[in-house]
Amino acid sequence: GDTDEDDLDHHNEDDEMEVQVSLSPTTNAPNGSRCRVKIQKMATGKIELDVDGRDIGPGSYDIIVDGQVIGQLLMVGDAEESEGEVEFETNANDEDEINLTIDPIGLPVELVKDGVVYFTGIVPTPPDGPGGTGDDNGDDNGGGDSVTAALDKMPGLGPEASGEVQVQFGLAGVAGFEVEVEAIPEGDYQLVVSGTTRGTLTVALDVDKTRGKLRFEVIPDGAGELPLDFEVAGHPVSIVKDGTTWFSGTVPAAP
Repeated sequence: GDTDEDDLDHHNEDDEMEVQVSLSPTTNAPNGSRCRVKIQKMATGKIELDVDGRDIGPGSYDIIVDGQVIGQLLMVGDAEESEGEVEFETNANDEDEINLTIDPIGLPVELVKDGVVYFTGIVPTPPDGPGGTGDDNGDDNGGGDSVTAALDKMPGLGPEASGEVQVQFGLAGVAGFEVEVEAIPEGDYQLVVSGTTRGTLTVALDVDKTRGKLRFEVIPDGAGELPLDFEVAGHPVSIVKDGTTWFSGTVPAAP
């Protein structure tokens, strides 16, 4: 219900930033089914995670974030039509919300039933609220939303290996573009967007695993940022070394 405590929680819409992504269906997911993840971060640091599914088939599905089961999505209905939704919140205070014990932002997420994976993806990164971190998050172009997408890795890479792209959308369009890879051999890799090499990703050991990162901004204002003077939204992207494609995918087209 709308208790006073609730109103305190939601006192200012500007303090809440949310972003939603559709997870990618595996071949096990029925045609026409979908699963979405929505995440919202309050200015207080509180996180709300919402998972909803449609027409996946009735039953209880494990929601697995970074290898850990955080809860279940209960799909109600029949084989043709079913729906379900579950909400998680840090320090949950509603009986219909489940306590969120980990920070899921940027982590891999899967929807699994009886060991079978139906949907996969990455929990998106919500844009910083007012007074956020030092990075301007594309504020040169009037703020905006960040969307992250996981890249497909070539066969034979270990389970730790991962690549992802993140796009920041400002009011005037794309404001920033970032590529990050982890747990692949050290060395220099080419970032290729729509067939054109746009930069060199240097992968080196960082504490416990190898990492490499490239960041482009329309108005570069930080160390190591490159000028974003080419189109990225909706374009194919790959990470290549010595003619071999290690990761590939498509840059998100819109927030």
